[in-house]
Amino acid sequence: MSSKNELKHVFDLKGSLVDRLVKGKSHKPSTTLKDMNFLHISRKYHEKQGKKSLSPKLNESGRSLSHRISEDSTRINRSSTAKTDQLTSLGELTRRKLQKVMRKDVNFLRECGLMDYSMLVAIEKRGPRNTVQMESQDSNHAFTNGDKTVHLAIIDYLQEWNLSKKLERLSKTVVLQKDGKSLSAINPDKYAKRFQFFME
Repeated sequence: MSSKNELKHVFDLKGSLVDRLVKGKSHKPSTTLKDMNFLHISRKYHEKQGKKSLSPKLNESGRSLSHRISEDSTRINRSSTAKTDQLTSLGELTRRKLQKVMRKDVNFLRECGLMDYSMLVAIEKRGPRNTVQMESQDSNHAFTNGDKTVHLAIIDYLQEWNLSKKLERLSKTVVLQKDGKSLSAINPDKYAKRFQFFME
């Protein structure tokens, strides 16, 4: 990231909603937040545009959060007087490019029997000399739109679906009565499917 840019948010996203909240009313920009924080902050950005609140429940509408945000961003951008201030408004072409790269990576991890990986998302506000969007500066891991640059990378991708993870799932669902569908400890096929749904 450029030293001239201002870091706004950092997220570690798994597509899981169980125990995925960094508590506190305010956080430093460098604090790594989680899925529930992402949903809450996205809702605030959404409400800032005068739209209806986004639900913090991932499956309420049968669509992923990013699709709902992207659709709303498209509607906002059609208005010449509207100022786009969405959390991750990347544009349709960029979103498709990101989806293609992510699907290849996630399918590879699934075939290797790996799970519990995360998408690291860093959002920065670009300096005054960098506010013009330049598609040529985009890469597979950094996407620019207006005054924002979003950096993305899949991390922590060496965890196998082994006995330890199976016991973790068993203890959380049976002993702690957690929602099994929302846990991060699920088999690689289900993990990949949920991860892609959340990110797309």
